[in-house]
Amino acid sequence: MTYGDFAWNDLLRPGQQDTRRRERHVTPYIEGDPVPYLEFGEDDWLWKVTRVIRHKLMRPRLEYILDVDRPPRRAFGIDDYAAATLKEISRQPNSVWVTVVFGNRPGLKVRDVPPSFPPRIDRVATLPFIPRDGMQKTVQAAKKIDLLLGGGPVGAYLSFGRIDIGNLAFGGAVRSVIDALSYPLGGDVDRPGKLRIKDLRVTRDPGLIDEVEVRLWAMD
Repeated sequence: MTYGDFAWNDLLRPGQQDTRRRERHVTPYIEGDPVPYLEFGEDDWLWKVTRVIRHKLMRPRLEYILDVDRPPRRAFGIDDYAAATLKEISRQPNSVWVTVVFGNRPGLKVRDVPPSFPPRIDRVATLPFIPRDGMQKTVQAAKKIDLLLGGGPVGAYLSFGRIDIGNLAFGGAVRSVIDALSYPLGGDVDRPGKLRIKDLRVTRDPGLIDEVEVRLWAMD
């Protein structure tokens, strides 16, 4: 029995076991405005999420849909949305894939699938990554990546070595690298460049030691 069987079996109501094979392919959907990390309403939002996703996912795929008619009053980064959810539905995952889009039906779609390789690559770099020494070396190396301007949405594919890639909270490794990418994404103090990232794919690479591989692409 696969992991998906366990997850979907828990979601079915009594009397629905005979339709499990067909229904397990339906993407779970949590309706409502997604709440970013440490924002008002986060506890209520996470309660809704955990009522649907009751098992820890090893390859969480999170698709956030924000209300196109009622956008947030201030911009949040993709890591802000993912941090709140990942801490509840995943523990030391093998991969993470998060997207943020606008639509007419706000909510969150959740699957357990690995990220695909980027459809294109506009910038690629291998940055030093030694958290115990602080992030200054990572930040300085990120500043040397050629600017990816244009102002439109951007995708980021990050490959780490032996770290918890599911921790996108403050101080977490993934968030620290995303913050550093504000420089090549043309941000400033009032509007960090990382806000352009609308597609985030994070994987593990056992061959990486004290490094992180970064691949960026324009989504326009």
